[in-house]
Amino acid sequence: MYEVPPKEHVLCLTIDMFKSTEAGLELTEEEFDGFNYALVRQFSPHLEAVGLESATVKFTGDGWLVFGVGPRSASRLCCLALIMSRRFRDDMTQTTTPPIDEIPPLRLSISSGYDLRVTLPDGRADWVGDSARRAVRISQVCDPNEILVDESVRSLVHRNFNFSGVNLPQRVAEGNIKKDEEPLVAHRLDDLNVRAATQAEAPEYYVNTLNLIGQREDAATLTETVATRLVAAAHASDEDRAISERQLNGIMSRITDHKTVRHLFQSVVDSGVTPDVHAYSILIHKAPDYEAALRWYEEMEGRAIAPNVVTFSTLVAKAPDYEAALRWYEEMEGRAIAPNVVTFSTLVAKAPDYEAALRWFEVME
Repeated sequence: MYEVPPKEHVLCLTIDMFKSTEAGLELTEEEFDGFNYALVRQFSPHLEAVGLESATVKFTGDGWLVFGVGPRSASRLCCLALIMSRRFRDDMTQTTTPPIDEIPPLRLSISSGYDLRVTLPDGRADWVGDSARRAVRISQVCDPNEILVDESVRSLVHRNFNFSGVNLPQRVAEGNIKKDEEPLVAHRLDDLNVRAATQAEAPEYYVNTLNLIGQREDAATLTETVATRLVAAAHASDEDRAISERQLNGIMSRITDHKTVRHLFQSVVDSGVTPDVHAYSILIHKAPDYEAALRWYEEMEGRAIAPNVVTFSTLVAKAPDYEAALRWYEEMEGRAIAPNVVTFSTLVAKAPDYEAALRWFEVME
């Protein structure tokens, strides 16, 4: 007999394309391969933007199932759904051949249940239970690019998101869903409530969401709110100041838009919070190009903040060519900062030929 583990509260976001099989059959083999490759590539950055990079994700061939554990995952899944609903077709046109009007719209839904965590034969984790079944069932009556959530999900996030009512029984009656399954209540997820979002525990993914769906003014307002709180905490006591500096770094590391990160950083620093090497390393990493990264490094040097291995490894990665990367490595050596595996791996990747790459491997060894 197997010992069955206890069930956990799991939420599932299902993302599916309308008539994807029909659309795929009209593509050439090269177009079809490129479309599928782009389909997977464009999804990962959005997972990172809302802090779901560690979530259980299953690619279904023409969409995804994304599982989050516990009530705290509800708002992140809602943000991801909004991003995908608003950006999917535009994102795909930037990386694949078919024009935007030939890329199928999405249908998205989020439901919850108490599921069992299982380990598949290949070692991957998965969830078995009601969350995915309910989400898939509700998604069958979605309009194009519409997001539907069940009542259990809406109740978790109703203060931070705006919803509209949906006559689910009527849609079921007009569709092809079995009527003898459990009755479900659905709500349309319309958008993020910006005012409520400023009260959230982890505002950085709300900022990312607003930026990604085109509400940049709202994102800027929310960034100002975050900065004000960090400054207030920093001026309370020395201990709170240290906490505020760590929080600044944490929030900066999770905001994906460089302009927003720069604005947050400048607002906090202008109010008296002292940045550290970690903050500048984050800014260098998020810089849109090498020149911007170099300006952050020069500002850090001007503040007499000593760079560390992360700073230099990031500059090696940002370097536009092998020669520039080599100069940063030599700068590290001159400052007696030991390179790490990231530094060497980057130099191996930037090496102009196999022999140079092999030499770097031998140095690392």
